[in-house]
Amino acid sequence: LRPNANPVNQGLHARMGLGNGTENKARSPGSVEMEPPSSSSLPTELSFEDDVEKAECVPSSEAHKLVSLRETFMHLTRKDALLLVVGTIAALMNGVGDPLLIVLFSQTLSSMVFSSLDVMSGAAAPSMDAINNLVLTLFGVGCALLVVGTVQYMCFTRVSSRLAR
Repeated sequence: LRPNANPVNQGLHARMGLGNGTENKARSPGSVEMEPPSSSSLPTELSFEDDVEKAECVPSSEAHKLVSLRETFMHLTRKDALLLVVGTIAALMNGVGDPLLIVLFSQTLSSMVFSSLDVMSGAAAPSMDAINNLVLTLFGVGCALLVVGTVQYMCFTRVSSRLAR
């Protein structure tokens, strides 16, 4: 089968100025002759207002009117209120996590320093158990923060997507 035998290819070749593939053999492979678009297909005047719906003019004092919390949450259901409370508690717990991680990390570094001093002095190093406990605590706090952050995100996203409708 020749690729030019397909009627779609023939139409494409004709639009690109290639003909049926048998003539113009001297043309370089990368050259394509194209016709300029007809003037009837181009819009005579472009304006942004044609694409945008025209809205009624609102006085500037009403356009910048702040809404109250009551108006914001007027479609709030009991389930949404419960999700907001759970999300807020999760956000508070998530906020406590960073300072807690800082304290635990500083304790871990302190234990490492004292552990290396004990090794240099030849004394027994009981602080390695303390380091292991702190590392496990850091891991547990990190996992808890992951769960609490996910709960916070899910609660707030659910309520906001429902209220935005």
